Amino acid sequence: MEHRLGDARAARAALALLASVLMVGAVVLVLWAAVAGPGTVLEGEGRDRVTLSDPTPTSESVEAGSGEQMLPSEETRDVPTWLRAVVRAVLLVLEVAVVVAFAWVLWRAGRWAWQRWDARDRPAGPATSLTGAEEVLDTEALTEELLRGAAGRRARLEEGPPRNAVVACWLEIEEVAAAGGVRRRPAETATELGRRLLDVLGADEDAVAVLAAAYHRARYSEVPVTVQDRSRALRALDHVHASVRAHQGVR
Repeated sequence: MEHRLGDARAARAALALLASVLMVGAVVLVLWAAVAGPGTVLEGEGRDRVTLSDPTPTSESVEAGSGEQMLPSEETRDVPTWLRAVVRAVLLVLEVAVVVAFAWVLWRAGRWAWQRWDARDRPAGPATSLTGAEEVLDTEALTEELLRGAAGRRARLEEGPPRNAVVACWLEIEEVAAAGGVRRRPAETATELGRRLLDVLGADEDAVAVLAAAYHRARYSEVPVTVQDRSRALRALDHVHASVRAHQGVR
């Protein structure tokens, strides 16, 4: 899920970058056209012009025209050489940026399409369980691993800020499950995996629920975690360890 969200954010960022580059290019073109004028931007002879023959001047037109003055021709505005060089350099950089951004977007889209195709083409593996046909776990080894770290786990729960201590305590239980070869089922969270491990090892359900609730509150809530919350988590952890020992016959 996090990987797919990362791809989506990257694709949106690439599209935003491409749109920004195109917008900057359009602004540069408009500024260049404003400075250069229409005569420089739109160069070329255009369509063939039809030349009309000059009418024969009459005496009246000659007399009327003798008092008229010729209008000064419009001076052509020349663009400085340095400005042309700057505009061309900017346009070249923008062209390269557009090509690179477009190629990057294509690469990300191709990678996303390949991952979708590869995931669809690969057959989905069967859901695994703690005591399934393809996965048989050694509950004695898991119990030994869990209880081996009981004293250190309790000591860490007593140290430091209550929020950090509660989170670290539960994460150690999840690490025991991962190190013991317990694989997560489809759509199963890491927290659910830890609870499933404790359930199979015979931990007290109420104590597990209290400890898991304390972990969720400490990690995902902005509500302050107090010393009383730490004390409840300590009692729940002690009860979890004691119930696992009793269930497995460990002293």
